[in-house]
Amino acid sequence: MTVLLDDKPLDSAPDRLADALEAARQRLGSGGRVVVEVHLDGKPLTGADLDDPARQPLDGHDLRLYSADAKTLALSILDQVRERLGEARTLQADAADLLRQDRAQDGLRKVGSAIEVWLQVQQAASQSAGLLGVDLDALRFDGKSIPDIVNDLLDQLRELKGMIEAGDTVGLADALLYEWDGSVDRWVGVIDALSAKIESPA
Repeated sequence: MTVLLDDKPLDSAPDRLADALEAARQRLGSGGRVVVEVHLDGKPLTGADLDDPARQPLDGHDLRLYSADAKTLALSILDQVRERLGEARTLQADAADLLRQDRAQDGLRKVGSAIEVWLQVQQAASQSAGLLGVDLDALRFDGKSIPDIVNDLLDQLRELKGMIEAGDTVGLADALLYEWDGSVDRWVGVIDALSAKIESPA
């Protein structure tokens, strides 16, 4: 069995993945680095693979953990979110045009892609804050806390779903053009505020 953190052996010999992750956390300490990649026998573990590390035995396996600076990683995530917001704006405009041309199926496909982007934006904002322990309740933008703005976004997504289910393509096109374009601007501001908080001295 081999267990390495950034290509260096851990001091302990953990029996399970959860123990290895805890040992890595202790090794990294308060230096601002976090584990960002987990490879088991050369295969990257992601998503469901990491849901229950306590049940993953390591005996006879090769485990390699890789760390990164948490602040750098969080800011990189937020930069990617800005790019995704630009994609959402384009998808929304294209969807509205298609819906107004009575090309509902093509338009709804674009709407679905835009919704996926928005869900990723919300998750990425929360993850980047979580990396550094930023209190989103204390961070305000446009007079609201970030969790309240997230809830507003989820309400808007539910409204979109309602219009789709009702077959209201006219209302959907109008919402995409006028309301959701403003939502992109608002969330660019949110991401900028979160980036500034992360970059500011503790």
